[in-house]
Amino acid sequence: MMRRMSTAWCLRIATGDTYDLREMVDWRNDFDAQLGRAIREARAAQGDTWSWTAIGDAVGCSRQAAQQRWGRA
Repeated sequence: MMRRMSTAWCLRIATGDTYDLREMVDWRNDFDAQLGRAIREARAAQGDTWSWTAIGDAVGCSRQAAQQRWGRA
């Protein structure tokens, strides 16, 4: 569902819809913040049993990149 929505959104932006471009950027920022919150809360609830390696693998980055991005409070 999200891929179809984002594809349609991109097609609207490609036609010159700057309002949708701003909305997409705002949505991305909100999504990134919520993803970070979910990762931090899951690690806290699981007693840090979620390794940074596993998180990095799941999101397609290195352990170090995952910890740098989401390891801060």
